[in-house]
Amino acid sequence: MDVLGITVFRVITVFALLIAVWLLTGRSHLGETTPAELVGLIIFGTVAGAAILSPQSDFSDSLVVLTAVGLMQCGTAKLVKCLQGWRTKPLPPLVIIEQGQPIRANLAKTRLSVKTLLVLLRAQGIFHLKEVQLAVWESLGGLSILRAAEGLSEKGPVGTDDVAVPVIIEGELQEKVLENLGFTPEDIVAFKSRHKEELKAIMVAYMNKSRQLWIVRDKPKADTVL
Repeated sequence: MDVLGITVFRVITVFALLIAVWLLTGRSHLGETTPAELVGLIIFGTVAGAAILSPQSDFSDSLVVLTAVGLMQCGTAKLVKCLQGWRTKPLPPLVIIEQGQPIRANLAKTRLSVKTLLVLLRAQGIFHLKEVQLAVWESLGGLSILRAAEGLSEKGPVGTDDVAVPVIIEGELQEKVLENLGFTPEDIVAFKSRHKEELKAIMVAYMNKSRQLWIVRDKPKADTVL
């Protein structure tokens, strides 16, 4: 009976210590544990099992070991939270387009590709970079845009009946788009040959149905932060 009472006491004590450690780590379910914390739990369980099932062992020594493992668990959890907070620290608002010109350095900081940027602009009803006076990538994500008075290409306004579409994106020729504009395979080869030398330096190039071309060249610029 004495052995049973001692075992029950040890079970309750170890269980209470385990719950305290779990609450201090701030985890709500097992799926949130890191690999280091999982290893700590295995060690904790091994020591706890030995302390409960071995009445002849010194329970105070086992409690010291369990407390040490618990403190390591809490320390690991706090360290992981600090590292996650450091990694996910939001960027300040960054200007990524100014006067129709994307800023390569700031695009790299936001990890936005030119293709993704064009998709975000189209989602706000903007189909041409010249329609953008200023575009800011906000700290919490999302694009804020100040529109220009009128979207202009190098050869005049882009009307709704003759919308310009990107035919070159980050130096890559969009052959399907050219085909939709009425280019034959021979026309595409000639177009590619004509712009071969400058292709890699082109960030975006737009063309309308009249085959008027508007080119945005890659011009890295110092960071512009609001």
